[in-house]
Amino acid sequence: YLHSLRQGEDSTLYNMPAVYELAGYLNHALLENAFQQVVDSYDSFRVSFGLVDGELRQQVASAVSISVPFLQLSESTLENKLQNWRTTPFDLE
Repeated sequence: YLHSLRQGEDSTLYNMPAVYELAGYLNHALLENAFQQVVDSYDSFRVSFGLVDGELRQQVASAVSISVPFLQLSESTLENKLQNWRTTPFDLE
């Protein structure tokens, strides 16, 4: 059943890459902390799926550490990064 959730091993069905261009000063640590607080506050951001005794089970991690990438890229490098993100399968486990 896990295979059907994945829609194939190499599925990018669940990918939703986004890029935002910001002008002005950005406190990266504060932004990352804000996202971490959201993940800490809502179980749905800490859910994974795995097989337990041959049955698919939803698992909620008690803690998940996140990082927010901070990159300064040229236009062409950005396009390459986006293409890689779009074609990297989402890990449901």
